[in-house]
Amino acid sequence: MQPAESEFPPDEQRSPTDLNWLLLALCLMSGIGAGAVYLFPSVSANPLMELPADFVPQTELAPRDVVELQLAAMKESRTNPDAIADCFALASPENRAVTGPLAHFEELVRSPAYLPLVEQQIATIGAAVVRDGHATVVVNVIDQHNRACIFRFYLSQQTLRNAGACWLTDAVVGEGSVDAGSRETTVPTI
Repeated sequence: MQPAESEFPPDEQRSPTDLNWLLLALCLMSGIGAGAVYLFPSVSANPLMELPADFVPQTELAPRDVVELQLAAMKESRTNPDAIADCFALASPENRAVTGPLAHFEELVRSPAYLPLVEQQIATIGAAVVRDGHATVVVNVIDQHNRACIFRFYLSQQTLRNAGACWLTDAVVGEGSVDAGSRETTVPTI
């Protein structure tokens, strides 16, 4: 019996449009409505993404803005290792206590569980669901290996001595992935 031919084109024949459709399908499957999705193939092109080395979280950043800045910092860290510090700066003090110091945080971000966030080609950020000082933001990424991965960012509003009330990330949880060239999914077990 011959194996069935794949319905998907080979990697070199996939276009960014194919990847956008795959992300849209993942968004709909993960509960992000199509109207709440923001696609950005090049997050570093946004001037909001340029963070100074001495970055301090700002009170005007909404939960979704914080996630967008962290995604940009992780992507930028591919060519600028210092960019990961910007991502770490947007982690809550409790998160930093567990994932820090910075060198340990960088190792964690580059681990297989979080590497798709660093290797992102395209990312979608869902609308933040905010309740009682806590927020959840679902993010879908397609990495350099054409894997589509779902992550859930958990944030809380923190009052910092030198910045006031700011949204900061408490945790990021990977919720599964699918290879764009297959129908198999990988969902982490708890």
